[in-house]
Amino acid sequence: MLSRRQTTALGKIKQGFENNSTIIHLHGPAGGGKTTLVKEYAKLVASEFEDWAVYYIEGKKNPVEAYATITLAEGMNRPEYEFSGFNLSFGFRLSELFNVGVAGVFQKKPKLDPKAHFVVDVLRKNSSSNILIIADSLQYWDLSSRNFLMTLRNHQQNLLGNKSLKVLLVTDDNEKHASEYVDPTTLYSEGMEVKFDQMRREELREMLYLLGYSKLKIKEKDLDIIMSITGGHLDSIKLFIEGFYYSKQGKLSTDTSLIDVMKMLEYRLDRFGEKKSGISDVLQASSILNGDFKVEQIKYLLKNRTDIDNLLKESCENDILKESNYFIFSNVFIQELFYKRLKESGNNFKFEIEYAKYLQEHEPENYAGRAYYLSIGDRKNEYIFEIIGLFALAYCRNIEGSTEDAETRKIEKLIKEKVESCGNRYEIQVQYNNFLYLKNAYELYFQEKYDEASNELNQATLAGPMLLMSEIKRMKLVVALMRDMNTENVRQLAMELQDILGDLKEQEKEQWCKCAFTLFSTYSNKLDDYDRSNSIVKELLSFINKNYHNKLFEYMGKIISRKACVFNPAALTKRYTADSVAYFEKRKDHLQYYLALCNHSGSLLVVGEYDNAILCLQKCLDLVEEYPLIQFPSQEKIYNNLILATFLQKYHNMQTFDKAVIKDAIAEFKSKISDSSRESNAILYINLINLYVMSGDYDSSYVMLDILKNKILRNNDDSFYRYHISNIYLSISVMQNEWGEAEKYLNEMKDNFPNFYKKQENLIHSRNDAISKLVENKVWMSPEQLDKWVYEHANPLDNAGSFYCRLFKFSDLQFTSI
Repeated sequence: MLSRRQTTALGKIKQGFENNSTIIHLHGPAGGGKTTLVKEYAKLVASEFEDWAVYYIEGKKNPVEAYATITLAEGMNRPEYEFSGFNLSFGFRLSELFNVGVAGVFQKKPKLDPKAHFVVDVLRKNSSSNILIIADSLQYWDLSSRNFLMTLRNHQQNLLGNKSLKVLLVTDDNEKHASEYVDPTTLYSEGMEVKFDQMRREELREMLYLLGYSKLKIKEKDLDIIMSITGGHLDSIKLFIEGFYYSKQGKLSTDTSLIDVMKMLEYRLDRFGEKKSGISDVLQASSILNGDFKVEQIKYLLKNRTDIDNLLKESCENDILKESNYFIFSNVFIQELFYKRLKESGNNFKFEIEYAKYLQEHEPENYAGRAYYLSIGDRKNEYIFEIIGLFALAYCRNIEGSTEDAETRKIEKLIKEKVESCGNRYEIQVQYNNFLYLKNAYELYFQEKYDEASNELNQATLAGPMLLMSEIKRMKLVVALMRDMNTENVRQLAMELQDILGDLKEQEKEQWCKCAFTLFSTYSNKLDDYDRSNSIVKELLSFINKNYHNKLFEYMGKIISRKACVFNPAALTKRYTADSVAYFEKRKDHLQYYLALCNHSGSLLVVGEYDNAILCLQKCLDLVEEYPLIQFPSQEKIYNNLILATFLQKYHNMQTFDKAVIKDAIAEFKSKISDSSRESNAILYINLINLYVMSGDYDSSYVMLDILKNKILRNNDDSFYRYHISNIYLSISVMQNEWGEAEKYLNEMKDNFPNFYKKQENLIHSRNDAISKLVENKVWMSPEQLDKWVYEHANPLDNAGSFYCRLFKFSDLQFTSI
């Protein structure tokens, strides 16, 4: 039920939207009843209009991370019962995994933050044509969420298509002007402002009735006293009534001591009797946490208490807390009172540092939260170096996975303020400069200015906080991998990163996984070191299995499954890549789904399932078209596999040899190549040269080989590429009946077994043996007949032999670095 004042305001909101306003700003004093009003309006819209979807999102004070408002707005269990049966949501159920940052090793910065894109995707796929977003307590929304809401509203045609979007903003009147939240021009031209005045004296009795205090016999003169003490603030009224009338049991007076809100809180706690102290302890500890909190978190902070579950439950029964995802204070006002009580005792610093330790153990990837709590608890600057490292990692994860600059600026400001609070001591300033070098390198990396990024990183000192130093070393390796294919430089940087893995694993689980992932990909793809790569992936899988209860590590496990071609034979790989495809599709993780589809297509291509491979690759291209705001990386890999699968499908199925099939494939590959020093270009060239050899165009083959060896693979010493190049020369020699040259290149291939093919070792040895027989017997046939001859004499034992056991050795491409 609503008061007459609330009913009047609701009527104005309803009329405004019916008159085609697209945005309405409801504002008034804190505690005036605005939240009750807008929830009633949400219920009204959801019940009366079939084609409307309503999203209610409430801001929480002091959100730590970017997009915390929209990512944590999952809903309250009790209000859901109130709205049961209606098309109403309390926010967006975003996965915890948006904080992972694993996929960003070589990823270009997306155009729209993944968290924001998830929300856009949810809205776009909602069956309703009309969407209402109620942004309650907008003054407490984190800046990233607030900016996104305005972006969504201002660009709704581009982001939401033909859906209609209306936004109801709700704010408290304070020192900030309305223009802080919404452009006045927009409000004037497309919306309206609804002023919700503070409750007056004559409305108080009606409001007390609506709040459930109808049985109290309150005299008229006492209403004036209640108004003077509470200022008409609903939360203050409830606290006062609960505390004074139900606990104090005395004559109401205008004694100024009663105006002390902390005394009112004390009276309120008296209702708990002998449990008062325990309830107070639990609620004070809980007050340091922003938004929802778990029982486990409070048990960590209050290790000596065994009755926390019951005390939290009783706090809910008495409306101090309410159950949402976990627990949450019924309102910010009550939470602030308990935090004030905690500060008066001086225990806030202890709890804040303890909570930072909890996050390190249970949410190691939450660097922003860890830095925030450790920083505000560190009044003597004892943890300054650790805080710098945590803020540095928070900055890197944010810039790596987000397009929201407001959050990165916030982190920069926080770390600078913390450093300045130490009086700019020299040793602290050195580490702050290291952070700045890392920050600059990240920004240059995303601008693809790899030389400049390398120069920034090379200015960093050799020693410092472990987290900061590990990220500098990791980023040096990442940048080197993007600069060129210089094997020796990459090997040196990989060794430097490898040296710190042991310490990281004990203390920083997420960063250890991040560095291990980078090394796993580097050893397998760039350094031709199968044994090291296999050792790291085994260690990663063992670690992930032990920590599988953490969604972060479950997610990492699926990424490893996506990369199974690196450490498993093709027949087994297909099962793992299929599992990762299903996992990321179900989670609507479009980037990882795209990467998994490409990798799965490679597995299918190798075992001869060309139709299914082409289907996967077409889904990749559909994703690129369907989600233009996501920058899907290395699309040339998709085209390499698509062109190759299409060619092999026709080539292996044709009854008579048709050169037109080769000619078409050559044209397709030529349209995708460039001479830049990149892995994908090297593979594209290898496949194209094989087609030139098959077609008998040796001149073009030699020209392309020269570019491949001297430009694309300059300074590269990978046995994988050496093997493929030797095989191309062998194929040309066989085609031209130059058997002495053919034997020379055959010996090179035997002496240079590629480590990348160790998991296919039997197939490659069978292939080499078949080619030895071909050279020894000087078999001469047409290209397609020679290719088939090698396959038949290799006598492969599984379907992958049709790909590996051929004279002309093609290669698929998969995402194993990202």
